[in-house]
Amino acid sequence: MHPAYTAHGIGYLKLSNMTFSRGSDRDQLGELDGARVTDREVIFSIANGIDQALSAARLVIGLITVAGHERS
Repeated sequence: MHPAYTAHGIGYLKLSNMTFSRGSDRDQLGELDGARVTDREVIFSIANGIDQALSAARLVIGLITVAGHERS
């Protein structure tokens, strides 16, 4: 969970993937390499490394900042 966005979790690190559940991030995250979009989340596999998942996390941090939340 990003410290500036405390309403609920945005990204979840699981054993085989990292998922992002905030609907407002879906379109931009879905355009990233490795994204798999479902009706509830955008999923990035970490089976072959974490670079794609980290890129997604960086994008979400930028979106939170743009939305008017302060970055910690």
